[in-house]
Amino acid sequence: MLDIALPVVVTGAMRNPTRPGADGPAHILDAVQVAASDAARNPGVVVVLHDEIHAARFARKAHTSSLFTFVRTIGPIGWRSEDPVRIALCPARRPAITPTPGRAPASVAILKMALGDDGALVEAGFDGPVVEAMGGGHVSPEATRALADAARNIPVILASRAGSGEALGSTYGFEGAEIDLLSKGLISAGRLDGVQSRVLLTLPLGANVRDKAGLPRHCRARTPV
Repeated sequence: MLDIALPVVVTGAMRNPTRPGADGPAHILDAVQVAASDAARNPGVVVVLHDEIHAARFARKAHTSSLFTFVRTIGPIGWRSEDPVRIALCPARRPAITPTPGRAPASVAILKMALGDDGALVEAGFDGPVVEAMGGGHVSPEATRALADAARNIPVILASRAGSGEALGSTYGFEGAEIDLLSKGLISAGRLDGVQSRVLLTLPLGANVRDKAGLPRHCRARTPV
């Protein structure tokens, strides 16, 4: 959302501050030092925990209480050693999206698919659902028909509920598999999980960034977001 080079650093704590070994103060210090460093001006939003710097798009919380709750798909892009901040990798910047002031937030739901799901919730009147499908991106035949009907009018994002790995695009072709769903107009989430996909879809819908066909511009290519 920010078309600026200033560092944006997210940090936190996993251990209650009343417990021995509280990690919050050290994380705050690390985050401030990263935010104050010229080295952190270009990677975009980063997550700083345990002396490690992670690109926010590649980090997610995966445990309720573990100190090492944030899992990542590519590892840290940098680290803090003593005082210097080291950035070893710099992810490409994403296009900025500016929401329209005063516009009501879009209604985007996350629908987690299960065996036998008939897709009834798809028809609940959302501006655009994110479907967390089974495995690489599979749903039941009944849900397939509901999703195909919805995709004719609104953007429907196809993600995986697995928690890691990319949504597939060209491996399985049976009814309800990813090839079938994408051919019916669903949009692949690519490497993004359901929560990340919801954030990304909510922004252009809320900003009313639409083309002549009525869909958000980034959805028209039908390529992974």
